[in-house]
Amino acid sequence: MTPRVLRVGTRGSALALAQSNAVATAVAAAAQCEYTLVPIRTEGDVNRAPLATIGGTGVFVAAVRDALVADRVDLVVHSFKDLPVDPAPGLRLGAVPRRENTSDALCSHGIELDQLRVGARVGTGSPRRAGQLLRLRPDISVVPIRGNVDTRLARVAPDDLDAVLLATAGLRRLGKEASITQQLTAPQFLPAPAQGALSVECRADVDDALASALGTLDDPAARRTALAERAVLRELEAGCSAPVSALGLLDPETGILTLVARITTPDGTGEITVQATGPADDDRTAEAIGTAAARDLLVRGAGRLVDGLGSSAGSSR
Repeated sequence: MTPRVLRVGTRGSALALAQSNAVATAVAAAAQCEYTLVPIRTEGDVNRAPLATIGGTGVFVAAVRDALVADRVDLVVHSFKDLPVDPAPGLRLGAVPRRENTSDALCSHGIELDQLRVGARVGTGSPRRAGQLLRLRPDISVVPIRGNVDTRLARVAPDDLDAVLLATAGLRRLGKEASITQQLTAPQFLPAPAQGALSVECRADVDDALASALGTLDDPAARRTALAERAVLRELEAGCSAPVSALGLLDPETGILTLVARITTPDGTGEITVQATGPADDDRTAEAIGTAAARDLLVRGAGRLVDGLGSSAGSSR
């Protein structure tokens, strides 16, 4: 049965706490129980090396998942884009709530991208953002950065950075929309797979009552588009920090999902964009659309554009 006090595992950052608190409030209301947040430190919180060198954003996930498997918490909330694409043994996807804005945001004290000075210094820790940014503005300089949202925003200063790139969703969830100068949107700028979506994980043997409570949060459109986008990463054998972007749109009337996927070199000199479309009646058919898009990327040379993509998949086709 659902515990009297629902234990919700979360990282300790302001964004993670805000996301987890919103989900926990809704689940606890549906389950008619109390909840408590259980902060968990992860490797990504401790190790300040660039994400690309320590395993990508998946380093923020392992310790939280371990706590769930060990029954120290009852569910965990992730930014879906940060999850490794391979499923975790003993866990299941309990819900994908309604998705937030999927775009990236330029934060620059009022100066839009096409108005930034030649040689402007723009901070981001994402190879995907760096590549698309340099594709649009090859005359600027990308500066690798890490840190929480406030730390990154504080670096936009006369003696440091001209701008930083962050996810619009995170800024909105923290009530920092005023920091956004410009939303960078499709088709010029595509988000990370599942950007703006949350993933609520529970144990595979979750009881019916908690599963039902989680089901009240699940948004089919958010779930299927996010899963389709993440299937691109899985088929490419790419990590969540790879320069891969994807955006799916589900037509609510026809059930047709249209997915645009892109691979961009981190220096912006090469780019391949494809589109795949099909019916997305459930998780499996949604993921098949992402798989088709990834295979099209490989056929068009994604593996040659960025080393290591689709290495074993490409050898079998």
